[in-house]
Amino acid sequence: MKIFRLFPVSFILLILALFAMTGPARAQALDVSLTIAEDAGYARMDEPVTSGVPLPRSAGITSTSSLRLVDESGDTVPAAFMVLGRWGGTPRDTSRPIRWVLIDTNVSVPAYGSVTLRLRNDGAGSAVSSLSLAEDTPEHVVVDTGAARFRVGKTAFRIFDSVTVGGVEILSPSGSGGIVAARSGEIYSSQNDTPISVTVEQQTTRRLLLKVMGSLRNAAGTALLEYTARLEFFAGKAVVRAYVTIENNNPPEVGEWGDLILDTDYQPIVCQIGSPNSVSLSGISLNLPLASASTFLTESGNSGNLEEPVLLYQDSSGTDYWNNYGPESAPRLQSACTFRGWRLTQGSETLSSGDQSLGWMEVSGGQGGLLTAVRDFWQNFPKALRADSSGMVRVGLFPDEFSADFNLRPGERKTHEVLLAFHAGSLDAAEAEAAAGAFNAPLFMAATPTWYADSKVFGDVGFRDPSRWPIYETYADSVLYPAPDPDPYTGRSTTLLERIEEFNFYGWQDFGDAPVDYEPTEEFRRAGHFNLKYQFSYGMWLQFIRSGDLAWVRLAERANKHLADIDIFHIPRSGRSHWMQGGYFGHSYHDEPGNLNPNRNYGITTFDLCYGVPGMMALYYLRGYPQMLEASLEVVDYQMNIWQLFPEEGEQRKRGAQSYLWHLAEAYRATGDSRYLTELNDFVALGHPSNYGWVADPRGYTPLDPEDSYFRTWMLSLYLFGVGKYLDLLEEFGQPDTLNWRQGLKDYADFLLRWVKQEYEGGRKAVFPYDYYFDGVIADADGNPFVGDCMDYDPGNPVCRETYPAYTWCLVAADVFAYTYKYTGEERYLNEARKFFLAGTEDHYYLDSVPTYYYSKEAANIINNGPFYQFHAGGGVSQQTPSLALLFIPTEARRGESVSLYISLVSPFEWVYLDFYLVMQSPNEEYFSYTADGWMPGIIPAFSAVPIGGASVLRNTPVISGTLPWADPPVDAEGEYQFFAAFTGPGTTTLVGNFASASLVISGE
Repeated sequence: MKIFRLFPVSFILLILALFAMTGPARAQALDVSLTIAEDAGYARMDEPVTSGVPLPRSAGITSTSSLRLVDESGDTVPAAFMVLGRWGGTPRDTSRPIRWVLIDTNVSVPAYGSVTLRLRNDGAGSAVSSLSLAEDTPEHVVVDTGAARFRVGKTAFRIFDSVTVGGVEILSPSGSGGIVAARSGEIYSSQNDTPISVTVEQQTTRRLLLKVMGSLRNAAGTALLEYTARLEFFAGKAVVRAYVTIENNNPPEVGEWGDLILDTDYQPIVCQIGSPNSVSLSGISLNLPLASASTFLTESGNSGNLEEPVLLYQDSSGTDYWNNYGPESAPRLQSACTFRGWRLTQGSETLSSGDQSLGWMEVSGGQGGLLTAVRDFWQNFPKALRADSSGMVRVGLFPDEFSADFNLRPGERKTHEVLLAFHAGSLDAAEAEAAAGAFNAPLFMAATPTWYADSKVFGDVGFRDPSRWPIYETYADSVLYPAPDPDPYTGRSTTLLERIEEFNFYGWQDFGDAPVDYEPTEEFRRAGHFNLKYQFSYGMWLQFIRSGDLAWVRLAERANKHLADIDIFHIPRSGRSHWMQGGYFGHSYHDEPGNLNPNRNYGITTFDLCYGVPGMMALYYLRGYPQMLEASLEVVDYQMNIWQLFPEEGEQRKRGAQSYLWHLAEAYRATGDSRYLTELNDFVALGHPSNYGWVADPRGYTPLDPEDSYFRTWMLSLYLFGVGKYLDLLEEFGQPDTLNWRQGLKDYADFLLRWVKQEYEGGRKAVFPYDYYFDGVIADADGNPFVGDCMDYDPGNPVCRETYPAYTWCLVAADVFAYTYKYTGEERYLNEARKFFLAGTEDHYYLDSVPTYYYSKEAANIINNGPFYQFHAGGGVSQQTPSLALLFIPTEARRGESVSLYISLVSPFEWVYLDFYLVMQSPNEEYFSYTADGWMPGIIPAFSAVPIGGASVLRNTPVISGTLPWADPPVDAEGEYQFFAAFTGPGTTTLVGNFASASLVISGE
């Protein structure tokens, strides 16, 4: 047995520096595991997949030219790559490392199965395909996918002027297609209008996204509504995914609100259904005239000929609660539903019926056919599919079979996703249903939680770890899954998904939103609209990247799509006509049913309640949807506008200040527009503690305005978290902290700890009062002061529990103190963060109960706040700079020899990860690593990370043992092979005696 010496300290420092530079990507070599899981029960055959993958800055990849996808056999998979974001620069700055790359490929996955691909940067993988923009003239464009040719007109929009598959023309050249609306018996069509623009919005070798913008006009040329149609084409496919957005871009009328007299205080009258410049209509459909049509296939195996027209119509959600909102709730959408579920009729005969239709219909004739499907058909009721013997296929986006007219208020829009699959031959019912089912659950390429966290694109995020954070993870999981401990009051565990069903939050206006279930109106199962405030939709993405659970992807995607359409007061294409446009509608007024004004409270959009950008931007990066970027920038520009008009809205003790910092940072990252950074610096300067004497000593502070005599502690916490996001941006872009916000964050933290914090359980947990008055009085949510019992927090006192924002708001404070720790390095702030984290994960109502889902507000707080603290407390693999044990193996060592590593760890610890590297250096000082694929350039782990745990102490314990599968290196070695290990674990885990306690033992046979 031979025990070899440790390497010199100078070389250790070199490797440490290299490791710090390379980070999770392990130098220039890239190897990202991407799993595509089928969770809807439909086999996928060569299905197009588009997903975004983050790349760490340390990878240093500036071009997609070396990127490729490989399958499990190591063979290159045809793929295309597009840059969506870069580190420290704009997407167009090719000198900056890629932050987000959008990947287009095709995969085959069995039902409920999965495949794994790997993203590497060791060779070109952008395969040439037959997809092209074959023609682009003043009259039309032609997209050739290799399987079909699609002609789209520029002088009139009929969806397609022609579609040719296998030499067969599928559409009728004389048919009247397009987007068609009906109002008071008059027809308005996209065919009566010359589109404003027809442009290629995204294009790779695998996919092309065409964007068409125009109006719906009658025969006299009068416009009713506007539309944006995005048509997505795929290489080798005769399939189009259409995203059709119907928009009311009419300017708002304004009226005086209360006693306000300034011109800028005149409010847009846009909340109530039917408000001025709203548009009412009986229906809108997407019309496609086939050249021939004789048979149909549709829901539940129904098929037949088209001697009479066929209609598949979904009137309501079809759930047990479909009629919660009766006629007394009018004009709320659900109040007009007349029966449960769907019906299939042909002529006057009902062929079939049910609760929830998948929403597809296939129509064929002698010249091919068309399969149409609407994504989330029943969830976005009412919806319809119609066909007749003339060949006309009509997709009822707003079907005129509904018992009430539809109303779009100024600044309101709705996007419908429609599958248009053309074919020249035949299509059986099983194939058609599988295609429709797949369309409803598009595949997603998911990286591992380790990769998402280590890439840092979401900042510092701790992994889902039930063993370390059992109470927090149970609380977060209860949003989707019933908690193991039922609610002591009701005797059952509910979830957000169940609440959405119970409150019937379906239909084109409500699907994707959450109910204000903590303030049910009239009876238990009626509620106003939460509008996904407090960055609810971002928290859904956060929980996905922590856990890898695709259920969060489905929830987040529909939430952000709803938000982008319904919860924003959209700006007309002609420009802003009122200072409120682009704003985000906060939740319904307290105790308001939201019947007359769904999703639009009468307080209008406000700076204080403005959210949504981080969630929408995450969907943009992870799916590539450009409409998410558009909506995000609308919101940010609104906030910039309103702050210029009403600077008092930017006061740092209000919750809107946090979202503004975060939103500006996201806008700057996405666009590189300097005005966002300028605004960010100007805004954050106002909240610096040097501007507020009370931060140093509240006892000597005398406010000029009684309104300034207090602040809401949880709002200040939100703001300080936004300051942390600001510091992260400065760090990423190499900007100096000229305002010294690192010290400012510390000053605020010290103020909160000295004057505001209340501890309990012997100092183990801590909370803030809801309101903090500078004279030391504690008050509740209504501003009512308390004295006596609540001066010292007592969790058993219900008055105290109401006065203090325990418990979920405490998680924001935990993240704030973790940020203070990050930017000061002082452990005491992390210790304080732990107290708030423990308080924040207590059950909101029952101290002796495991937390469960109660209400949407608590759920939003839980899933958004806490993972940042977890990261810095040890919940993620890369929560600290790894400790390295570096040893060497002489050049004469060869394959077949065994190796063991002995290590001692200090108690306490819960787990530790170990990465092992086998590295050599070539004569020209290039590094090579031995991996499962042989020798590779760069510093790459030789063995996968090995988690160990379950004991309090390891002393002189072999943590890895085995035979080295060495092969001769690709170049002549200079000196010795170098073998070293990176140990990564919680902050309390260290190596005994630093490097000296680890020894590498090689024994020959």
